[in-house]
Amino acid sequence: MNLEDVERKGRLQKLDDDILRAMVDSDLGQTIRELSLKIGCPWSTVQDHLHRMGKVYKQGIWVPHELTETALDQRRTICASLLSWYKTDPFLRRIVTGDEKWVLYNNPIGKKQWLSSKEAPIPTPKPSLTLKKVL
Repeated sequence: MNLEDVERKGRLQKLDDDILRAMVDSDLGQTIRELSLKIGCPWSTVQDHLHRMGKVYKQGIWVPHELTETALDQRRTICASLLSWYKTDPFLRRIVTGDEKWVLYNNPIGKKQWLSSKEAPIPTPKPSLTLKKVL
């Protein structure tokens, strides 16, 4: 009877956690399958090592569109003028709605990120919306 280990299919893969950590830190949005293809080991091994390192796959949070300083000033001015106008004339009570509807097509590219369980996801600015009128 021979008790020596022989190379065989299904043998446990050795995976260096430092290499995996460096790959994850270089691009937080990689999937397990992408990482496993780059490293050359099964995706389940990569998943086990990531979870042992305390990494969690979190959805990035959406933040409003990034505005320039002039756009922010313009919004503040418009809001202030509308508030002062409403104090003298409650125009919002006279608005009549119709039966038409505007539908905004939002195509989010919500990419998840590998982070520690206590880390907050990195914010991504919302993409601009596509307008299309639907009756």
